[in-house]
Amino acid sequence: MFIRPRSTMRRILNKSRGFSGEKMDITLIPLVTLGSIGMVLFQRSDLRLSNLIDVLAILFYSFMSGIIGLYLSSWILKITGEWLGGKGSARDIRFAIGWSSIIRIWALLIIIPAFIVYGDNFSISLHKQMLPDDSTAFVWVNAVGEPAVWTLPLIIIRSAIVILDLWTFFVFIKCLSAAQEFGFWKALCNVLFLFLAIVIIAVLIALPFIILAER
Repeated sequence: MFIRPRSTMRRILNKSRGFSGEKMDITLIPLVTLGSIGMVLFQRSDLRLSNLIDVLAILFYSFMSGIIGLYLSSWILKITGEWLGGKGSARDIRFAIGWSSIIRIWALLIIIPAFIVYGDNFSISLHKQMLPDDSTAFVWVNAVGEPAVWTLPLIIIRSAIVILDLWTFFVFIKCLSAAQEFGFWKALCNVLFLFLAIVIIAVLIALPFIILAER
């Protein structure tokens, strides 16, 4: 999956067609859940593994977002993919989503030890702070709001995770192209359609609340 994602995805799809859909879909849930955990741990700067509530929140959010993303994304990608001449079923697309999460799961082997070693300093985000002269500036802070301490190993680790995240996206595009039986660029366009559809859905959901809030 790391080196030849398209051909690997084709072999997985060929084998999966000999099993019932429900049984095989269950195998995808741990993949998308673990993949979501890696994404949450890297992107959220306010989470702490030493806090039980944070750990439970990570597990619950990753499980729910993984399942919702798996089924909602596959449904949208199937519809938009048909516009581009795609032939894959929603089930095939779910396999592309699930198995492309393998890269993020491997990233956990870097993220979790980094959390243990660096603690609060691993989670870093850019915050706007007020300076003594009443001006504002953006500064890097850790999970507890203290100034972040940058070290060379930490920079290397975070850079490696970013590279793995970008590679995950590339692998997903290749897996999707195998699932929908078209080329890389059509698969990329299909994912752009997905992002656009998610934005439209989010706006439609938020619009009534915005209107009510303004009254």
